[in-house]
Amino acid sequence: MPGLDRHDTVVGDMPGYMLQANYLESLLDDRLIRPVPEAVDWISGFVVYAAFEFIIRRYHRRRVPGVLWALVLLSGTALTVYLAVTLFGYYLNPATVSLLAALMGLMDLVLWPSEVANMRART
Repeated sequence: MPGLDRHDTVVGDMPGYMLQANYLESLLDDRLIRPVPEAVDWISGFVVYAAFEFIIRRYHRRRVPGVLWALVLLSGTALTVYLAVTLFGYYLNPATVSLLAALMGLMDLVLWPSEVANMRART
């Protein structure tokens, strides 16, 4: 049946033969995206985590600059991942380590009142 070989992709619903043709074309044109070694993912994730921790500790009383620096860090990380894929053909995923810790730190920076942060810093 002609309608059974359809797949949901990031560019929309496509027939299976189109997916296979695109995959073969990528192979022939050497446009494959290879993953980086796992150690590089862990190290980059730790660097992003450490940067978030630095931002959280430095700007725990001044929230607006802290949130702005956190957004700069997120944007820089996204740009680095994008450039690694487009320029070098490698997929870098620093989110394995850092995303959950970064979100928790950002929520701490935004949601907790300064008085609670001061009380937590004293204990």
